[in-house]
Amino acid sequence: MRFHKAESAFFVFIFVILAAGLVTLHAYGLLQALAAEITTPAGIEETIYLNKLLFGT
Repeated sequence: MRFHKAESAFFVFIFVILAAGLVTLHAYGLLQALAAEITTPAGIEETIYLNKLLFGT
């Protein structure tokens, strides 16, 4: 059984939408993990140290 062009395009569209959702979910998880690490007192202290080191303030 062969699909028509419109049916093939529909399946590709659905696949692209699902892939975009997975990429968004992965990025959200990564950003949540980074935010949890940065907002700890040690992370804040390291950020302040890096700001002083880079910008001399």
